[in-house]
Amino acid sequence: MPEEERGPLVQLPRSARVDPVPEGDARVGQIRLALPDRGPAVTVLIIEVDDGSVRGLLCGEDWPLATETDAVLEPWQSGCPGRLLVHGDVSAAILNRRLSRVLGAITPEIVERIVLRGLHRDFDTHDLGRGRPILDRDDPRWEWKLEQLTRVRGVRARASEVGFTLHESGRGGRGGRDSAA
Repeated sequence: MPEEERGPLVQLPRSARVDPVPEGDARVGQIRLALPDRGPAVTVLIIEVDDGSVRGLLCGEDWPLATETDAVLEPWQSGCPGRLLVHGDVSAAILNRRLSRVLGAITPEIVERIVLRGLHRDFDTHDLGRGRPILDRDDPRWEWKLEQLTRVRGVRARASEVGFTLHESGRGGRGGRDSAA
């Protein structure tokens, strides 16, 4: 039996190849697997779609570690089997060819609220779970957030591979830029 790699929401055998998403099939609000060249797949929430690429927020199961910029979605909200942590502050541009199967989905309105929270612009909503702020570097979640950025870098596209502007999400600039806590 092949050794298994454990991803944030699913288990894929090391030898498994998952077919990428066909061009034009990605939608805002989908929760999908993104496949790196090496290592386990990561789960992302698609927040913006462009020709050949998307911008995604990293997701995972470590919801007890949530910070004030994150959202914690219940299964009834996301369609995923368990609670889902969406890192509002850990994003990357991802080529469509790296996207795999859909694990769940949320409405574009909830996506917009999660993006605003990640940008420190929406802290009044209480129906999207969230955690405590990281007040200093002694908080163990500081290093954990940096590890999450490293995870998403395994699937991010280079700036030369994407060319969309993130004007709608308020992030500005050109594609290919990562963000973190």
